[in-house]
Amino acid sequence: MKKLTRYILEQLSFAVLAVTLMLTSIIWFVFMLRYLERIASEGMSFEGFLFILLNFLPSVFVIICPIAFFISILFVYNKLLADHELMVMQAAGVSPWQLARPASVLIVVFTGILYFFTLHVVPFSTKYCREVLSSLDSHPLLGLVSVGQFNTFGQRTIYAHHQDSQGNFLGVLLYDNSQPDKTVILMAEKGILLNEPEGQKLLLVNGNRQETLNQTGKSGILYFSQYVLSAKEGLLNTPQKTSQRSTEERSLRELFTPQGQIPSSKRWKFFLVAHQRLVSPLIVSAFGFMGVSFMVLGHFNRRGRIGKIVGVSLLATLLQICIIACFQVNTYPVLMVTLAYFLAVVPGVVSFCFLTGSFHRWNLLGRWS
Repeated sequence: MKKLTRYILEQLSFAVLAVTLMLTSIIWFVFMLRYLERIASEGMSFEGFLFILLNFLPSVFVIICPIAFFISILFVYNKLLADHELMVMQAAGVSPWQLARPASVLIVVFTGILYFFTLHVVPFSTKYCREVLSSLDSHPLLGLVSVGQFNTFGQRTIYAHHQDSQGNFLGVLLYDNSQPDKTVILMAEKGILLNEPEGQKLLLVNGNRQETLNQTGKSGILYFSQYVLSAKEGLLNTPQKTSQRSTEERSLRELFTPQGQIPSSKRWKFFLVAHQRLVSPLIVSAFGFMGVSFMVLGHFNRRGRIGKIVGVSLLATLLQICIIACFQVNTYPVLMVTLAYFLAVVPGVVSFCFLTGSFHRWNLLGRWS
C-alpha cells in the first residue's frame, strides 16, 4: 500500500504543480499587460516592475489553487481508469478510501498552504503593491509626458516631440486652460525631470511662456532660458487619490475588530471579507473529495466515466458560484456566511463518508454507477 499510495501521490503532485503553474502564468500575464504600460511610462525600473508582479502571485495562487487541484484530480484518476489501473487495484482488494488516501494527503497540505497565504501572505503583498502604486500616483510629473503624443489630463495638455538618451524630453509643449481668467501656453526646447525632496519638478530650458486673458483677449509672452514647473504652481497638479487601506490588505484581526469610527455597512463588509478568507481554503477539500468520490466509486466504463466528469465539473462550478454569491450579498450577512460554510464543508464531508463507506448501509453507492 505504501508503494501504491506513493505512486498515485507522485502523479497527483506533478499534475497539481503543472496545472497551477499553467493557470497562474495565464492570470499573471493578464496582470502584466494591465500594469505594464502604466508602470513603464511612469519611470519604474524593470526590476521594480517584476517585483510588483511577483507580489500579485499570492492573490492569484489563492484563486487558482482550488481549481487546479480539482482539475488535477480528475485528470489523474481518469488516466488511471483509462489505463485500467484502478480496476486492477480494486480487484486486488484496494478499497475506495485507500485509493483516495493520496488525494486526502494533498488536500490537507494545500488547505494549510492556502490558509497561510490568505491570512498572512496576501494582506502583506497587497499592502506592498498599494504602497508602490500610490507612490507613483504621488508624483504627478511621472507619466504625464508621452513621447510623440498629446497627453490630456483635465484641462491641461502636454506634448514632447522625442526623448534623448539621458531621458530628457525635447520639444516640449504645455497647454493649460484650467484657470477661468487666463490661458497659458509653455514651449521649450528641452524638459528635464528633477527629483527634489519637496517633490518632482519639470525644468524647461530655452523656451517661452504665453499668457492670454480670456476676458480682454490681451496676451503677453515671456522668453526664458530656464523655467521650473512644480505642483505648487498649479500647472502640473493632477487629481490626487485618497489612499485608504482596502479590505484585502487588512489582517484578520483588523477585519473582525476594525479601529476607529467605521459605518455599520462597512463593518459588515469587513465581516464578510474575514469569513471569506476562512472559507476559501475549505473549497480545496470540497473539490478534492468530490472529484475523487465521483471517479473511484461505482462501475468503471467509458460512457459512465465521461458522465461523471461532466457531472462533477458542473456541480463544482455551481458550488463555486454559490459560495462567491454568498459574500457578494450585503443583506443578511450572518445567514450568507453560514450558508457559505455549509456549501464549503458539507459536500466534502458527504464525499468523505461515501469514500469511507459510512453510507454503505443506505445503499446509496449503487445509484452513482
